[in-house]
Amino acid sequence: MEQYKVIAVSKVILRFTDAEEKVTLAKVPEIGDTIEVRDDEYLVGRVTLDIKGNYIAHIESELKTQKPVRRPINI
Repeated sequence: MEQYKVIAVSKVILRFTDAEEKVTLAKVPEIGDTIEVRDDEYLVGRVTLDIKGNYIAHIESELKTQKPVRRPINI
């Protein structure tokens, strides 16, 4: 008999200072978690619930880390 591992997913609203974005995460976000969005990493400052029971992850305005920029090499 095969066993399957169930992965819980959470629909979360990422709230930046000037925008919001709905995403699906593998787990419920916690304070201090790092979330990668479009190759940039953001730090979760706090987590709240809205009236409908959806999680809202409040994102710090600055990137936690910046990815190096790839530039073509001219030969």
